[in-house]
Amino acid sequence: MKIYTINIKDVKKMNTAELEALMPERMKKSSTYRFEEDRLRSIGAGYLIMKYLGPDDESFIEKNQYGKLFVKGYPDFNISHSGDYAVFAKAEEGVIGIDIEQVKQRNLKVANKVFSDREREWMSEDELNRFHILWTLKESVMKALGKGLSLTFTSFEVLDFNNDIPVKVEDKELYLYSREFEGYYIALAVQVPVKNIELIHSIQT
Repeated sequence: MKIYTINIKDVKKMNTAELEALMPERMKKSSTYRFEEDRLRSIGAGYLIMKYLGPDDESFIEKNQYGKLFVKGYPDFNISHSGDYAVFAKAEEGVIGIDIEQVKQRNLKVANKVFSDREREWMSEDELNRFHILWTLKESVMKALGKGLSLTFTSFEVLDFNNDIPVKVEDKELYLYSREFEGYYIALAVQVPVKNIELIHSIQT
């Protein structure tokens, strides 16, 4: 399984005219963002979709009723962004969800509302890092199922990760994986076990 990443510093160096030709709607929308970092993350995520999913036209990208992106006739895919990075992955089979979060100090009391007793107990041994591991895993599951906030964090547990034991969430069994990456955690939820996860940094040539 390949996860493609792009740094917003590289996005900033890209040819604007080429990007506007590749994905005019995303470029137009991103120009309305107040902060440059948000604009670059959005552009980077769109670029990864166009390069590694490869629809003939940006207009083929649609959203379901909860906002998950899809392209008819193409594998399921997902994007996420945080800090300096955007990431993209597509499913070998079935659905896929991916999430990235930069590890940083934050109010961890939210764990009491979104994690189970077992998850909070596991988190207590290394609160900051394990909070981000659990959070990204939960997000990846929700994004794989594509049901938005209609699925709650507390309705499933994610402690069975990185060991090819599926977690049953609603009507699907998902395999969960977590990787540390340059001060970030990346989580993946997929319907078939993954033997190897390869992180590939995408730079426009």
